[in-house]
Amino acid sequence: MNYCETCRLAVEGEICPVCGDDFLRPIHGKDYCFLAAKEEMWAKMLQELLQNNHIPAVLLPTLGAGISLKSGQTEQYQIFVPYEGLEQASGLLQMVFGDACPENEEANDYFPA
Repeated sequence: MNYCETCRLAVEGEICPVCGDDFLRPIHGKDYCFLAAKEEMWAKMLQELLQNNHIPAVLLPTLGAGISLKSGQTEQYQIFVPYEGLEQASGLLQMVFGDACPENEEANDYFPA
């Protein structure tokens, strides 16, 4: 398994399917990987669930507060967890939301090319 530092994705293969970067490196357990993107309320709930299961989770806004307020759009957050907890986090995501860990094609929606 390799790691794309640009997209923060665990990647099978030698090229990131999201950004096309071929400068991947072997993944390490502490590397933070994209898990999902959710609206603020759901992202914070998922973060709390992950933390209650001893999985650190980091939320990064996709729009930013200023743009979100000005446009009236609900803020979306990307959720990242360490690779060593990604499988367990994916299971919790599936249990709560019915979402599988996003396939790389879905990750394209959350990462600019």
